[in-house]
Formats: sequence, structure tokens, C-alpha cells
Amino acid sequence: MKKVFYCYVFFALLVLSACRRQLDLVPANDNWTEGEEQLSSFEGIMEAVNGNYVQLRNNNGRLYVLSELRGTTFLIPLPSHLTEYFDIYSYRQDPRLLSTDNYWKTAYALIIACNRVLEGLGRFEKSRLFTDLSLARRALLLHAKGETLFLRGYTYFNLVRLFGRPYYQRPQLNPGVMVKNNTDINFIPGRSTVSEVYMQIIEDLKLADSLMTTDAGRTSAFASRPAAWALLSRVYLYMGGTFDTPDKTLNQQALLYANKVIDTGKFQLLKGNAYDTLLYDSNYNNPETIFASTYIDIYNNLWEDTRAGGLVAAPSLLGAFSQNDYRRDFFEVEQQGQTVFTAKYRSSSPFIHLRLAEVYLNKAEALFKLDSTSQALDALNVIHTRAGLPALSYSDWAQLQKDIIRERRLELCFEGHSGFDDYRNGLPMMRPAIDAGTATEVLPADKRIVLLIPQSEMDANPRMVQNEQ
Repeated sequence: MKKVFYCYVFFALLVLSACRRQLDLVPANDNWTEGEEQLSSFEGIMEAVNGNYVQLRNNNGRLYVLSELRGTTFLIPLPSHLTEYFDIYSYRQDPRLLSTDNYWKTAYALIIACNRVLEGLGRFEKSRLFTDLSLARRALLLHAKGETLFLRGYTYFNLVRLFGRPYYQRPQLNPGVMVKNNTDINFIPGRSTVSEVYMQIIEDLKLADSLMTTDAGRTSAFASRPAAWALLSRVYLYMGGTFDTPDKTLNQQALLYANKVIDTGKFQLLKGNAYDTLLYDSNYNNPETIFASTYIDIYNNLWEDTRAGGLVAAPSLLGAFSQNDYRRDFFEVEQQGQTVFTAKYRSSSPFIHLRLAEVYLNKAEALFKLDSTSQALDALNVIHTRAGLPALSYSDWAQLQKDIIRERRLELCFEGHSGFDDYRNGLPMMRPAIDAGTATEVLPADKRIVLLIPQSEMDANPRMVQNEQ
């Protein structure tokens, strides 16, 4: 029963050990064990926090595969050698899928690693070693604590939107994922409800917000207070109900946090040639990116497969762009003219988790659900006109709703949103046709829209309950 958590702890410790350089450790004169001594100095704690970003990197490619391939952006022509990708793309329900199993394990390894840092920080803050630090170093440690809470909350969010049903569908009853906020191998929880998981996410992110008040001097490769605000905006949008039955209180929160990001003035939308050349390069200081992290092999290989024709941009997506849309430049055609693929990512491109354009789109959707159609249109046009298009005008409620949905699809395509935006809004998803076949409609109530819990977890955890098959 404990073996699965031994596995998580092993992964977490392995990455921490790989990241640690020579740490300035103090003697265990505060009754710390040998393992606890690793987190008994400023340098050791900061190194452990940096190690958690390595864990996040290990998650990036798998998260992308499990989200974007279940959306409407990619097409996999048959016959295909991409077996693992096709299993996800075709909505195959199998608890033994390698991609699902790997993602689950690395996600919980990251959560355990965050818990370990938070427990170590808690001990350190109560010791004389913390009080002996300069005020600047104490502030940096508190910022690092906020970063750790952000990473944990973000990981729970990704898990629950993959393995739990959309929030508007009975969140107090539907099972979400495990909430494990300690490193105790004897504590093996079952699944909390979707609502309980979201409450944990919000708690982590709000506490992170309160702690990251100093300028830590980090790039967008690290979590920040605006990153917590941007993610809270997205989380509340996911909780905010459908277009037909919105929750105005939650959409007000989505709007509040979107405005917090925008009002900082710290981030700017890239325009003109800079939009194409800077947004997806390896520069973590570009002014539109709020939070990004390095790619890993599975992520990079995905883009190499697009260039080999194994994955192509869905024709239905390409057809949604007008001829004058600047975002058409984010597509490339291979030499024979048969394969179209996204040019958003290159070999050294970061995985973009949060950027300013999404925040404006969150604002537009939240305002629309709050019946502020004029302001919603203004926020939407910030993104629409940035793409070189004339401003949209208001004709009626239904058309503005369509414009909001379309703009998210076009602006955020290939960025890990396509697998979620339809379902969280109670909308059917039209999956691209394979070869000469027909497109497939997947309804938001379909059991296939959530992934099955990996069989390794089902075998190891007697409290675990499987999703409907």
C-alpha cells in the first residue's frame, strides 16, 4: 500500500540530490535529523526550492501531451507510428497508458518535494538560525516559500482538471484527486472532491500571494506574485460556471485577479515583429511572459514529430484564421507543401505557463459572464487588434460569446488550453477528422473527458476510486 508513496518520495529526493551543490549545512544542534539538515540553512533551502523547478520541468511535456492532444489543434494522420500520442489523441480509456502513469507519478513527486521544502522551512523559521538572518534574506526565504506554495497549487490544478470533471458539474460530489500536504508515508489519502481540491488550490495561491511581496530579482522562469494572480484568475474562471449558468461571485474574483496583473504595468503585449520573434524564444525576460519554464525531451520531441509529419495542425484550426491575422505566421509548411505545423515552439523554446494575452482573455470572459458586454468587448479587442485585425463590434450576446471562444482558441492554440476551454464551459468539442473520416463530437458529460486514474495507483492505494469507464 505504501509503495506508491515511497516512489513519489524517491523521485522527489532524487531531484533534490541532483540539484544540490555544496550546501552550507549547520550542525544538527536543533534536534534535526540528518535528512532535515539538508533544509537547515538559507543556501540549502534555496537550492531545494530551485530543485522543485526541475521537477516542474519533468512535468511540462507530459502535461502538454495530456492536454493539447485531447483538444482541437492537432491532427494525427494514419497510419501513425506515434502510438503513445495516438492513444491520448483518440481518447482511448486505459488506466495503463504510459503517458498518464508518468504524469501522475511526476506530479505527485513534485507535490511531495514541495511538502518537504515547506516542512523544512517551517522548522527553520522557528529556529535561532532564521532570526540570525538579515531582513533581506528572511524576505527571500518567505518569497521562496510562496514560490513553493505556487508550484504545489499549480500542480493540484493541473491534476484536477485532467482527472476530475469540470467544476460546474457537481463539484461537491465528483471525485477530484488526492490532497497530500505532508511527507508522511503512512498518510495515504483517497480522492478529495473536485470542490475540496479547488479550495486547496486557492488556499495555496492566496498564501503564496501574501508571501511573495519582495522583489526576488528572478526572471519569469520562477514563480512571482503576478504569476499567482494570473493563475488565480484562471482558476476562478474554471470555477465560474458556463456561459448559460455563470457564477457571478467567482467570475468577479477572476476579474479581480486579472486586473491585478494588468494594473502592475510590469507586462506588455508584444507587437509587430517582436510578437513573432520574441514570444516563444528562450528569453525569460520577454515582457509578455509571466511564468515559463524550460522544456524537456518529450516536449521537444513533440515538435520534432510535427516537422516529420506525424503531427500536423488541424485544418479546422487553420481555417479559423482570417488571411490578415498576424497569428498565421505561427504556422509553417514543410518543403513539399503537404504538412502544416505550429512554429510557436523551437528547439530551445520554454514551456509558457502564463502570459499577459491569456489574462486579457480571462478578463473578457469574466466580464461577459458578469453581463458587462461593452467592457468584455474592449478587453477582447486588445488581443484581437494586436493580431492586426480591425476591432470587433457588438451585434448581439450570442455573437460576442462566439467571439470570446474563438479568440481563446486562436490566441492560445498549442499552449495547453484546447483540451479544457470547451468542457469547462459546458460546450461540446468537435474533434478533428482523421484522414478521410468525419469529425467527432465529444459532449461535456462524456465519461472520456477525464483521464482514468493510473492502474499503478489503483493497485497500490486501496482508498483510490476509479473514474467511470
